[in-house]
Amino acid sequence: MTAIWNFIVAHQLSISTTATAAATWLANVGFSRIVSALPAPGSSSTPKYIFWFKFLNNLAGNASRANNTAVESSPNFQAAINVQTTQAGIAPITVQPVKP
Repeated sequence: MTAIWNFIVAHQLSISTTATAAATWLANVGFSRIVSALPAPGSSSTPKYIFWFKFLNNLAGNASRANNTAVESSPNFQAAINVQTTQAGIAPITVQPVKP
């Protein structure tokens, strides 16, 4: 905190500049937290929701969450396997994901 105060004093920032910077930072942190609260898309999610989930997480700086492809650790893993096998005309199979 002392370093921030020393920076402000050394650069003689105006009150409006400091207030604008603080408001922008708080807005970005708030937006990021709101987007982080979105539930991850499941097997029954629509393509629109998946798009908006990925878009908003990328916009909020949560790129690792938006681009996560670790389906195996998902609670929807078995449901996803069942959907894929049913669409392919194969009998459903039971898969037990290995936890790291």
